[in-house]
Amino acid sequence: LKSLIEFINPPSILVNHLIDFDPIEDFIQMLAEVPIKKVVALHDYLPICPSYTLTDHKGNFCNVPENPKYCQKCLSHELASRGINPPKTKSPVRDIISWRAIWNKLLQNNTVVVAPSKAAADIFKKAYPTSKVEVIEHIVNLPDTDIPPYTPNEDKLVVGILGALNKPKGADLVYDLAEEAERKKLPIEFVIIGYTYRHSSYNSANLKITGPYNRKDLGKLISTYKPQVILIPSLWPETYSYTVSEAIKLGIPLIVFDIGAQAERVRKIKGGVVVKCCSKEALLGKLVELNKNRKLLEEYKGNLKNFKEPDPKEWAQRWLKIICS
Repeated sequence: LKSLIEFINPPSILVNHLIDFDPIEDFIQMLAEVPIKKVVALHDYLPICPSYTLTDHKGNFCNVPENPKYCQKCLSHELASRGINPPKTKSPVRDIISWRAIWNKLLQNNTVVVAPSKAAADIFKKAYPTSKVEVIEHIVNLPDTDIPPYTPNEDKLVVGILGALNKPKGADLVYDLAEEAERKKLPIEFVIIGYTYRHSSYNSANLKITGPYNRKDLGKLISTYKPQVILIPSLWPETYSYTVSEAIKLGIPLIVFDIGAQAERVRKIKGGVVVKCCSKEALLGKLVELNKNRKLLEEYKGNLKNFKEPDPKEWAQRWLKIICS
């Protein structure tokens, strides 16, 4: 691969992701040695930690601790136990200092990191303060969704969750929320339009799980289950969150924890509620408030209609400048 890159001699190399490269250290070293500009796309936080969602051994966002001793303790726990597929390395990674030293060879050698949100860029800079990081938001341009007309439930708040949920994406949290809401007899119902690592489909008094779906059926599912707000239950600071984009396209207000791109984007467009991370009690409290204040939901809906994707020409020019200059 190194010989091929040197033979082609491109103006730059886009490093999209290295998680499945085996062993990953050899590829990082090879890329660092190639005297060509590298552009690293930031989809998660693999260069910071093998726990690339930055969820610690307790399942919480670690916030990139300054003390490496905390990281050592965290890495002593198996990544698979927190729903993370470990990177393919020569040996189990137990030393965060060595891990970052390997990546730093690449990051300090004519390399630009492109983050899709300022939140992701700020987190990355905590681990690599001298690295060059540019922020370029994604352009998603989802197709329109035909949603059959429906009347929202006036007696209770239906909270929708979109997609496939693992532990870092908050699957366990959703089950806990549903149980707590049922125990306290709160007027809140949860529906996962998708599935979790625990259930492909499920149906209880306060939690429904539809199972996997095709996007062409999303409008019908929305009309059937009538969610009035979309919850992003992620416990990790997402770098962009396509689910936020999906909710915006559907025109349904959001509720998210105050971490990562999900909070940044919801605040920017004033399209929903940002809640203290990662408090189940605070989240339930806000949902109860939203159920009582339907006018606020309508205000958020109006703000979602004003959302515009980044200008495609400007977006392309920024990427071309990074890749070709």
